[in-house]
Amino acid sequence: MLPETTVWSVLERLRDMEGSPLLLIERGVGQNPDRYALVPTHARRATTIDTLTGSAEVESVHPAWSIIGWRHRILYDAVVAAAEPQTPDELFTVVGVGRTSGYEALLDLRVAGLLTVENAHIGVGPVELDDIGHRHGLTSAVRTRIVRHRAERIVWREWLAAREEARTPPEPDRSVFAIADDHPADPPDHDYILAVMDTGPPDPF
Repeated sequence: MLPETTVWSVLERLRDMEGSPLLLIERGVGQNPDRYALVPTHARRATTIDTLTGSAEVESVHPAWSIIGWRHRILYDAVVAAAEPQTPDELFTVVGVGRTSGYEALLDLRVAGLLTVENAHIGVGPVELDDIGHRHGLTSAVRTRIVRHRAERIVWREWLAAREEARTPPEPDRSVFAIADDHPADPPDHDYILAVMDTGPPDPF
């Protein structure tokens, strides 16, 4: 549910940063988009998350985070993946966020019902991401966006085909090289041919 302009602008900025986890491996041409690879990084945050959840993977993000806040997802995922309940300070240390930012995110997640705090330990709340998605009509919004993207791709393919057709030179008119048989030429003069062979062609003047 991110705006398309946000996606390509962030990708463009990230791939140019030193130590970026994104590597542009192929530039898009025609209908083929840019292709990226996720590469290892030695950043502290990536190390702590890998330790917590295993190897990093590119995966789908639930559209409900467009309502809750994208930056809150890392905190929620850490709680879901934890083997046992943690205190806020323990959670913030594992995730690698400051206390102020951590408590702000924790408050938003508690208000949304995704997390709870009992006896100073954080647990998963009664509300699920699908509940938030249905409440805000995100399923319909995602479907509408998919339909729009498919329609835009059709228009894009048609435009590319029209441009390629305009750039392709037309086939030559082969009728120009056809020999008309309506008035066949007279047979060659045998005596004239022998004379030319003996004395050369006649003087044009």
